[in-house]
Amino acid sequence: MKPTIIQSAAVTVAILFAGCTAHYRQGLEVWRRAEPLSFTRKTMAWVDAADRAATASQPAAKLPSVREDRPTTSPQDAFLDMAGRFFEMEPAALAARLEKLRDPAQAARVLAGSFTLRDLLTAVALHNPSVKAARDRWQATLSQFSQADYLDQLVNQYRTFTRYLNVETGKPLNKQMEQNFFPYPSTIALKGEMIREEIRMAELEWQMALRDAAIEAGTSFFSYQYLGRTEATTAENVTLVGGLIDVVNDRYRSGSASQADLLRVQTELERQRNMLEDIQSERRSAAAAINALLDRPAKAPLGPPAAGDLAPVPPSLASLTESALERRQEVGQQAARLQSAALAIRLGEVMNRPLASQGYSLFERGMMPEAEMPDGAGAPAGAGMSVGASMTESRRPYGLEAKTQERPDFAQAEAYLTEMRRRLAGEQATLNQVKAQTRSMALAYLQDLDIARREDQLIREIVLPHSRSAYEADLAAYTTGQVSFVDLLDAERGLLDARLELDRARRDLNQTLIRIPAVSGSLPAAFTR
Repeated sequence: MKPTIIQSAAVTVAILFAGCTAHYRQGLEVWRRAEPLSFTRKTMAWVDAADRAATASQPAAKLPSVREDRPTTSPQDAFLDMAGRFFEMEPAALAARLEKLRDPAQAARVLAGSFTLRDLLTAVALHNPSVKAARDRWQATLSQFSQADYLDQLVNQYRTFTRYLNVETGKPLNKQMEQNFFPYPSTIALKGEMIREEIRMAELEWQMALRDAAIEAGTSFFSYQYLGRTEATTAENVTLVGGLIDVVNDRYRSGSASQADLLRVQTELERQRNMLEDIQSERRSAAAAINALLDRPAKAPLGPPAAGDLAPVPPSLASLTESALERRQEVGQQAARLQSAALAIRLGEVMNRPLASQGYSLFERGMMPEAEMPDGAGAPAGAGMSVGASMTESRRPYGLEAKTQERPDFAQAEAYLTEMRRRLAGEQATLNQVKAQTRSMALAYLQDLDIARREDQLIREIVLPHSRSAYEADLAAYTTGQVSFVDLLDAERGLLDARLELDRARRDLNQTLIRIPAVSGSLPAAFTR
């Protein structure tokens, strides 16, 4: 009896020992299979060395952090906010101004009368085809983030219900992912940041369209205004030459003037009348150009422009440069491209580098949820399982993948990231160049403004008064026979040219002032009051 009991105990101990040995060997095999491959270790060391070399060879680009979401607003509110920044107006005041010209019929009634620069710029912001197209493209980008978020959530739900269901015996049904696949800030956050940069570029594109249309509208407005002034000036010149004909006729009857003098002054009168007709034709062409900016028929009624001028108050070089670097659309667009490139690098690092480099353990479940199962192994439903595969077949332990041959799977990704870093450096150089051009434009604009201002001042204060005095003196002397008719005719032409030069100088000064948004990125509110 005792030997039987002893033999049974010995057999039991042997079985337990054999089971422990088998369990130990199985655990050791699992550990060995989970141990990183030599290529993985080499890859991690190579990635670290590449990062150190890139950091040492060139200044590291500052990768953007995830920004807080801006308050959710309607597209109309966002439109008023952006347009208000361009016009340097409060959104509420701008909304009231836009509402008056939103209806095309109301806009037509306003433009048919004596309209101002403010009326024209407001109508352009609402009805210009290029501005409307850029606004539609901007609004289309606003839905990209929600679409990307929806698609990512859809994919995550698919993974949750097909690959992460915990329905083993004795455990509750848990339909939640046991871990996030990507570490913070995760691909959806980085994708959202990239979409925000695309939205920012679309906003700036809309502002550029509005800016260019506003400058073109302002230039056309002052050309139209100049032609109206020139028409009035030329009509006065026709009256002035007609009065000169009466003087020459009186002297011709008395024998003090020759027939040649009479013919010269009659020729001058016809020349002024022909110039008047040319100006009227040019004025109709200018009206057609303004109508085209507003998507109106070329012959749509357009009243006379207001007679006011812009106030020539030049800003300082420092303030203009600061405003240009902060608000100029080209600078903002290039900065957004630079930001997008930096985000693309970070996204590539998160998605393409070994997960261990992103802080993941090789023993965590779901480390590689997209990896295929070995032939013959079981797979969860929906994970590419072949027809007839059994749901009861064994699965690999958490986080373990089958050993594969040591091939440079990450080399292409690292080469891509290296290329992107070079492109990022190029984008930074381009941004520096755009900023340098902006500073140069600010200086050049102030020089052009100074030239136009001094030209207007010279003609207004010196040329025109002197020409008028010279003509009046020669006219009085001619009636008494002290000067010849040729001298009188030269004085008369000098006065006519001075009057037209003043109109041109006022136009050039106004057109120079209206070009300031091309440098500063915004239109001063004083220009549209």
